[in-house]
Amino acid sequence: MTRTGKLDRVRDDFIKEAESATGLAEELGLLPESRDQSVQKNLSKERIGQVSELSFLKIMLSFEVFQENTLVLYLMGEKANCGYQPDLRIGKASDERVAYQLLSGRLDFNIENDHLRYLNDPNRIVQVANFFFKNHSYNRLNNKTKSTLVDHARHIRNYIAHNSKSSKKKFDRVAKDLMKSNHGCKASELLLSPVKRYFERDQIQEKWTHLESYSLLFTDLAREIVPDQKD
Repeated sequence: MTRTGKLDRVRDDFIKEAESATGLAEELGLLPESRDQSVQKNLSKERIGQVSELSFLKIMLSFEVFQENTLVLYLMGEKANCGYQPDLRIGKASDERVAYQLLSGRLDFNIENDHLRYLNDPNRIVQVANFFFKNHSYNRLNNKTKSTLVDHARHIRNYIAHNSKSSKKKFDRVAKDLMKSNHGCKASELLLSPVKRYFERDQIQEKWTHLESYSLLFTDLAREIVPDQKD
């Protein structure tokens, strides 16, 4: 029996987190395909909003952890079970501490207390990956449509997490672009609204919500960054 490697475990752990986040929303009847939407009738609008926003935050934060762990593991020379690994430009890091020092550019980086600050910015992640790897699967984030969606997700995340004036302004632009409407809305309203553009055609036709569509997008990206099979 093949032993699951560290990279594959990191990918599979993220997928479980994403599925559990949308699973909670489905159990509470917030998604169109929910088997029992009667549960939703017992929830206030405020509670529905909280569940949808927390579910989205869980997906986003889990994806950031996934990206951090995979960058570290790839820099340490780890391979996916299928044999995939990016070509290193400067040789592999001798251990986790050195990998974090290189990725952060800080010799005093503390693994317990510090974090890589660029993990919610797809463009910065690709730039960092370009510096350390000759070729790499993070280029999937450079796909024009996916890059737009991931960047939009970053602004939705920031608005939910911070609720500042600047984050609200950026969120309003994102909502206008995704929903093709000038009507202002809350983050929860956007997340539970059907997708209208950028996502797959069948998701648009079947009126998937932004929450479940984003969950699938990040799940697919995780499978591309740590592939099941080598190209």
